[in-house]
Amino acid sequence: MVPVMAQPRKQSGCAIAAIIVLVVLLVLTCGISGIYIAVQNNKTATMNQDATATADDVTATAYSVQLTPTPYPPYTESDSPSRATFSEAAQQVIPTAQLANEVDSQQRPVTLQSKFQSGQTVYLSYKWAQGNTGYVQTRWYVNGEMKDKAMSKYINQYADGYGYFSDSFSTYDVTFQGTVEVFWCQDAGCTHGGLAWVRPFSVIAS
Repeated sequence: MVPVMAQPRKQSGCAIAAIIVLVVLLVLTCGISGIYIAVQNNKTATMNQDATATADDVTATAYSVQLTPTPYPPYTESDSPSRATFSEAAQQVIPTAQLANEVDSQQRPVTLQSKFQSGQTVYLSYKWAQGNTGYVQTRWYVNGEMKDKAMSKYINQYADGYGYFSDSFSTYDVTFQGTVEVFWCQDAGCTHGGLAWVRPFSVIAS
């Protein structure tokens, strides 16, 4: 018998179309997934950038806060910048010391004052009790930091009355606290003596 060869089955048009549709769907699915992943990556990168910017802002703010000057302590007549101990003997030698806007011909304070304008002369008028000898020293502070120091001439035991010191301060749109300490010194080096008075004041930018 003559063998009969099997004829290959012809694929129908519907099968080919189905295969094409599947391939197209597969390609579309892969493309959409790629786009979604890219969008998510971009979104994550944007969030990371925003987070970094926020962290930078926080760092800058914290740094700015660190640069803010620490407020100076509010010194009073019983709290001196030098933390020196008050001396009763010094207060007996110098019974009064007052801040004023000016002094009269006898060096007494005209108008007691504790607030001054920038550049205005600040007067410290003191009284010396007769029968004592030595010097009067003033130490001028700005926000707790000593800026100036002055010493009187030698005062003998016959002296009685008033003397004064003066100073002035300029500010640049800033109000600060000033303080003057008044010492009685038994010698020119002020190695012996004591703190008699502390007088706080303020200087306002004009």
